[in-house]
Amino acid sequence: MIAYPIVVAIISLVFALQVGAQYSRRRRPYQALWTVSLAMSFVASVAYAVTLATNNSPAWFRIYYLFGGLLMPAYMGTGSLYLAYSKRTGNVALAVVAILSVLGAVLLAMAPIDAQALAALNGGPGTGVLKPGAWLPVLIVLNTYGLAAVVWVALASGWRAARRTGSGAMASGNLLLALGVIILGAAGTAARLGSGGYFWLTMALGWLVTYAGFRVIDRSYARGRVAGQKT
Repeated sequence: MIAYPIVVAIISLVFALQVGAQYSRRRRPYQALWTVSLAMSFVASVAYAVTLATNNSPAWFRIYYLFGGLLMPAYMGTGSLYLAYSKRTGNVALAVVAILSVLGAVLLAMAPIDAQALAALNGGPGTGVLKPGAWLPVLIVLNTYGLAAVVWVALASGWRAARRTGSGAMASGNLLLALGVIILGAAGTAARLGSGGYFWLTMALGWLVTYAGFRVIDRSYARGRVAGQKT
């Protein structure tokens, strides 16, 4: 069941390259962090595919869980904070996330692996492969924070765009982005609750919706910039 992880990897890579190109032109901190988080999603998806292709390698599985489960949501959420709030707020959030990331990575690297659960991975999310330990609360905190930050900023940005400029496209794009991240969060939550049968399909859908939201926002921004140059 490698197809959906590869789809997620492709979407994440295209998304990362486009946001990275924006960062190379505008040098905004949120673009840098979103590029990093999207690259993490790409690495995690590829690592999962390699896990299956190498007879469920424990090392590749840990890489998948580290970048996709532990790190990616928190750095995306921190990027959103840089977009919506002051640089000082973003710097504080980034420092806290960095400390928790190091702690979580060390704990995750030390977590024992259930060999039977790993052998039965077969396209599932991998819940239960790493035996519960101190790494799990860190993962839950980083995931919850990242999801809440992205969704909150997207909804608030869409609301402000609709009220101040009447831009339906900008509002719709932010709503799509929020919806996509909610779908990604729902996939992770379902997996932790033991209902991860459609995990990768849901992840692919979530990234498609998130990317669609980004494209709508980007096009709306580009149209507004062109209109501003003409006036």
